[in-house]
Amino acid sequence: MVVAYLCIALLGLLLTLGGFYVSLIRGKTNVVGGVPKPLDDKLHKAIRAHGNACEYNVFIALTFYILSQHQPPTWLLICMIWLTIARYAHFFGLLFCETMAKPNLLRFFGAGSTFVAGSLMCISLAMVILG
Repeated sequence: MVVAYLCIALLGLLLTLGGFYVSLIRGKTNVVGGVPKPLDDKLHKAIRAHGNACEYNVFIALTFYILSQHQPPTWLLICMIWLTIARYAHFFGLLFCETMAKPNLLRFFGAGSTFVAGSLMCISLAMVILG
């Protein structure tokens, strides 16, 4: 349970600090609404990194919580850690890329791992629910 709860906390921290970072950049650039168009714009990248985390992290955290209530096996705890690392990798891959128009290793690892580990988590959740 500790591993799942720690991963949930880390995913929540990514959301919270990501939103704070977007607010800081908005303040510095005096852009209070909208998303700048260029794919290399710092604010655009921060908004997308935060938005993508919002799209995935809440569901992932909920999945972690439910699975943690059913004494998950070690491989599933490792999967939770892997998925948490993947979400951070994807976040920073978006945030620190030269431009979002070009792929980079962090984004590739983060997105690919999210799809694979996330699917494993969902299958495990279905198996727990179905007994």
